[in-house]
Amino acid sequence: MSIFSDATLGDKARIIKKINNFWDEENKKLILKIESEWRTIETDYFKQIAELTGVDWLYQTYRAYFLAFGTSRGFSNPFNTRSDEFILTTGAIINPKFLTGHELFHCHYYYIVNKVGLTERLSRTLFIEGIASLMLFETKISKLFSETDFARSRDSYPEVKEKWPILLEHWNKRVNFEAFLNTAAQDTRL
Repeated sequence: MSIFSDATLGDKARIIKKINNFWDEENKKLILKIESEWRTIETDYFKQIAELTGVDWLYQTYRAYFLAFGTSRGFSNPFNTRSDEFILTTGAIINPKFLTGHELFHCHYYYIVNKVGLTERLSRTLFIEGIASLMLFETKISKLFSETDFARSRDSYPEVKEKWPILLEHWNKRVNFEAFLNTAAQDTRL
């Protein structure tokens, strides 16, 4: 049985080899494909995020580390507000541009909220995932992720789905990103 679901494993020889060798050629190909897909939007992505947030990226280079096994497709550490790294699994192949961009935005977001002194308030899932959804779905940057089902992604977090109208209300009235963060942080409905 798969450790990720109750489905029977089809290619048992590959799984045994995978456990023995940790990474196999198929994983290496997937990682290269994920990187290749990301490279097609990388320059535009970094430029647009800096422009939309009004904050330059902290680092010139960010690193993705790939896990051979894991239940999520990506992770960026909210407790490291100056991180230049994030984690993906080979499952990111389902939408490499979006999943990479999503995790990178988290790295940038944690840095910004710490810089403006809002880490404690804005480190809840509602804000971490909700603001990522606003930035990636409700701006011109969404064109970089045309293959993404925005509603499904956004609604995968129940607290974001529930409070989306309030977040969107503040987003649509924003003067700039920092002002939006301050307004959202003060709203007692969130």
